[in-house]
Amino acid sequence: MSGESDLIAEALRLSPVERVARLAAHMKRHYFPELAGEKIHEILSRADEPFWLEYQPRRFDREYLQGWVLQGLISWEASARKLPKTPAEATAEIASAEIDATLTWIAAADQLARSRGVKFLVALIPVGTVDPDFVAYWQPWPRYYAFTLLADARHKAMAAAMARTTIPFVDLTADLQGIKGTYRKTDMHWTEAGHEVVAARLAEEIDKLRR
Repeated sequence: MSGESDLIAEALRLSPVERVARLAAHMKRHYFPELAGEKIHEILSRADEPFWLEYQPRRFDREYLQGWVLQGLISWEASARKLPKTPAEATAEIASAEIDATLTWIAAADQLARSRGVKFLVALIPVGTVDPDFVAYWQPWPRYYAFTLLADARHKAMAAAMARTTIPFVDLTADLQGIKGTYRKTDMHWTEAGHEVVAARLAEEIDKLRR
């Protein structure tokens, strides 16, 4: 949306009360005209000051609050859909057919690589559940965090399925588990610290392939 980034950046410079009011009004007008303004305001009001400080300028790993982040947050929190609250509930929602379908094209890629004499390795990337900072950041919004729980459940199901095959793979969960500051808060991509952890592990695995 034209001008949205500037509006959000300006709102971040306001006082906490004014900031939430400005952002809530924007989301109501442009994204959720049918949703009660009080509901939008309540959802955004759960953010404490450390939440907003994450978007202050810094030299490395700068985070930018964008409209799609707020839209997703409000959409999930206001949804009437039944969502998992625990890892166990998320696991129960994973369809084995979805995992099997994904595994078929991975297996096909492995077979193609082998037929060409190319070494093949799959790296399974965990979601932000492994980063304590990421988990704490989104705790005020359990319904929004359900998306991450579901993604984590899919990851674990995929790792279990891969383990039942002969396809070479590495699950990066153990490498990243419990290390703070390895995931960006908004898009769940790795920070520079996260990249360093993963690069070290993948370099080790690639070296093994070359032997």
